Amino acid sequence: MSPCDICLDEQCGGKKNCNCSTCKVKDSCPKKLRPTIRITTKCTQQCGHCCFSCSPKRTDMMSIDTSKMIGQFLKSNDIQSANLMGGEFYCNPDWFEIFTNFMEIGGLHHVRIVTNSDWVSSKETTEKVIEFGRKFRVYYALTIDQWHTNKYVKEAQEILDLHKISYQLGNHENDEKDVMDNSIVPIGNAVFTFGLYSMFATYCHNQDSKYQFMIDEKGVIFKCPFGIWDFADVYDYVNGGFEKPFKDFNVKFYKCMIFNCKQCINAWNLAEREENEEE
Repeated sequence: MSPCDICLDEQCGGKKNCNCSTCKVKDSCPKKLRPTIRITTKCTQQCGHCCFSCSPKRTDMMSIDTSKMIGQFLKSNDIQSANLMGGEFYCNPDWFEIFTNFMEIGGLHHVRIVTNSDWVSSKETTEKVIEFGRKFRVYYALTIDQWHTNKYVKEAQEILDLHKISYQLGNHENDEKDVMDNSIVPIGNAVFTFGLYSMFATYCHNQDSKYQFMIDEKGVIFKCPFGIWDFADVYDYVNGGFEKPFKDFNVKFYKCMIFNCKQCINAWNLAEREENEEE
């Protein structure tokens, strides 16, 4: 797939005559499909900011069969990078096989696994986390902030360091405090949040965010990586062709005047209600 096939900032007049082989910013080009893939909404914690409203009580789980289909979707549509997460990923008892399908069938090259580090509390899970991290080219994003307990983060660091497994701390060290406190998208548990994305900005208008999307436990595809505006399904594109619906939907989407995430979420909720009423 060429970046031209999904380009949302076209300046060539439709000629598609960009030359990727000589492009000076090819490696940092944002025009690559980058999904967040959620395999469960079950979590070991219940955080007030969670965009998916995950908690220990939730039961949504991706199946192994669905993960195989998603793997085929990733491969056929030349998707090489993804965020893998829950909930807390290991709350899905089949997480290891599911992630393996993404890597081996999907052919992912750059993978970020988001976690609150609670897997440290289980010796068996810790061993599987180590095994996966050593087997594949991935890195663990260890969440550490004011919304999580952070109970096992230091120990998780020590374990990953010991086994020379890549990780990153999500602690916003370089952010200004007021930006960090106001950067929560007002959806899920944070629906009543008032901050940057509630009032003044939209997450998806950032250049690096335009080519992100989300795949949920059932293979439903959402425009927003936080799970709104469902517009496709992986089952329809396991043999490729996803670039067309992706671009068609986004071209229409970005023609709309959207001032902030709160307005966008309200519009989606209204559209969902109207669709349910028609059914």
